Amino acid sequence: MSPPVNNPSRPPDTGSTFRDRLMYYLFGVALGCVMIGMMFSIRAKMARQEQARREAEAAAAQNPAPNPAAPSHSNPAPAPQP
Repeated sequence: MSPPVNNPSRPPDTGSTFRDRLMYYLFGVALGCVMIGMMFSIRAKMARQEQARREAEAAAAQNPAPNPAAPSHSNPAPAPQP
């Protein structure tokens, strides 16, 4: 095989140009930003859920639920025994 011919009108092909490297770098930065955004979103969602849980517990503590063992209606007085 003969060696590649050097064409003076075009620079030699080095395999990686500045533009290619810049494209990969910017792609990596964009991917990192997306991942960081997802992490912030998940953390904010977890914080909202925790706050809602705390508020629900506080509301339950202020308004206790009726005792399920106690009857909800009043029983009439028992009939007298003869």
